[in-house]
Amino acid sequence: MSHGLERERKKFAEKTEKTERKIYEKADQLKRMIDAHRDKLIELSSLQQQRMDDYELVRVEIETQLASMESYKECVNELIEKGAACDIVRAAYDLHESAKN
Repeated sequence: MSHGLERERKKFAEKTEKTERKIYEKADQLKRMIDAHRDKLIELSSLQQQRMDDYELVRVEIETQLASMESYKECVNELIEKGAACDIVRAAYDLHESAKN
């Protein structure tokens, strides 16, 4: 009887050790997977910030160009309303010269 009890104790100990190893292996596997996902998330966040910075640069450039166009439009309207022919010719020349540069 004690021999059978000893055998059962050993089987139980082997099963619990095997289960413990499996749990530790699975935990290590999950940790590696979590670390890999975290690394990808960090990379994604970096790419997202880079894109947002690019979008901001484009937005600022568009606003600058829009302000320039509005200013040009105001100048043209003022020349049309108040300018003499020589003022219009001078403005056209200045515009042509600035376009060269």
